[in-house]
Amino acid sequence: MGTPLQQEIGQMERTLAALLAERVLEGSPFTSMTEWVMANVLDTASSAIADLRTAMAARPRDVDVALERMAVVGLLVKDDDTVRLSDAGRAALHAVRVKTSYAASRIDDAVTAADRDAAVRVLAAVRRIAADLRESGIPVW
Repeated sequence: MGTPLQQEIGQMERTLAALLAERVLEGSPFTSMTEWVMANVLDTASSAIADLRTAMAARPRDVDVALERMAVVGLLVKDDDTVRLSDAGRAALHAVRVKTSYAASRIDDAVTAADRDAAVRVLAAVRRIAADLRESGIPVW
């Protein structure tokens, strides 16, 4: 069943993923959270595909499927072992970021500054611990 913190993190992840899929990405050319995250990673610079797989913190197969689909529909350009957003990909990313900013500001505005600061501290600690577990290679079962 998990601790209250584990339950809340799971609920938050599922709720935010649903918000992203159902309200933010709807009508955009991005069809998954993996594609959305990939576009954000590639926004600042092109990337070696191997480095992108590492940066994504997603299953390599999911990254490969997203890479292929996004290339086919013209959201990104693959050059040998590197990939970058196309002009169409940047335009789509900008349009979705407007919707994301609206949703994020609604959440931010509904939470007190003290609660927001506490949440940032807790979530940062959870992220660091999860990253350490992922990088350790220790089986988790």
